[in-house]
Formats: sequence, C-alpha cells, structure tokens
Amino acid sequence: MRKLFLLLLIILSLFSGNLLGNQNSKGFLVIIGGGNKPDYLLKEMINLAGGMDAKFAIIPMASSVPMESAKNQKEDLERLGVKNLEIIICDSLEANSD
Repeated sequence: MRKLFLLLLIILSLFSGNLLGNQNSKGFLVIIGGGNKPDYLLKEMINLAGGMDAKFAIIPMASSVPMESAKNQKEDLERLGVKNLEIIICDSLEANSD
C-alpha cells in the first residue's frame, strides 16, 4: 500500500512540478474507462491538459492486458499530436506490496 501511495505522489508531482503542492497550480485529472474513445473526448482532454506539449501519463490499472491497452491509448493520443506521453505500469501485486 505504501508503494501505491508513493507512486501516486510521484505522479502528482510530475504534473504539479512541486512535491508539496502549489496553491496557485491548477490541473485536471481525467479518468476514462476502456474501449474506444471518440476523438472529441480525447481532444477535450488534450485541451484541458494545456495542449499538445503538455505532459500526459497513461496508467492502465483496470485492464487485464495493461501494456496493450496503454499502447492503444498512446497511439490514439500521438495520432492527435500529443508529444510528451509516458506509460506507467503498476500491477496489483506491486501496488499491494510493502
């Protein structure tokens, strides 16, 4: 459980630029389910993030095939012009271990 908490803290710090947070920072967390995502939804997510040069992370926690799912999502975002994208794989065994 501690590893999962630390992983989430690190991920949040990537987006905020400050591990302890910043009162002036503003951001969005977009949680979407599996399956096909229409371009209008992905484009809105890209706009919320700050455009094509914003940092994106794909964390496929609920998929039975996480890497395949993440690669598909990455391809969709890259097709729309996203440049700064990272895949983070954390399986349930790792997330639940101390």
